[in-house]
Amino acid sequence: MALYETLAQHFIDDIQAQRLPAGSRLPALRTMAKQHQVSMTTATKAYDYLQQTGWIYAQPQSGYFVANQIESTTFPSLDIRGIEQRDPKRFAPLNGYNPASALFSPLGTSMISPELQPSTFVTTVFPFQPRTL
Repeated sequence: MALYETLAQHFIDDIQAQRLPAGSRLPALRTMAKQHQVSMTTATKAYDYLQQTGWIYAQPQSGYFVANQIESTTFPSLDIRGIEQRDPKRFAPLNGYNPASALFSPLGTSMISPELQPSTFVTTVFPFQPRTL
């Protein structure tokens, strides 16, 4: 294990043993490097490692603080007993599904307004028929 990982593990042990409670401020980088007799690079790597693993967080211009630790990372199961089943006919067009229709669009897709469809748009912009040569 690298020196910064050993140093980080020291902080993790203190956090797990509640010697460093959530929200408590950690020593500044220089202070921590002096206390543990390591270089600034090692101290920075240790704090970066703790930050990436979620044990601490940094506040700019304030320092490093112990993050709240979540006891359980599992999500509660979904209870579907009270959920109604949807009737697909309720969302269908009034004349039913007709894939041959120009206005047919399966569920989950968006439809363009009929007045914005190309044939209608062209006749409203150019009301007269152009001459063919």
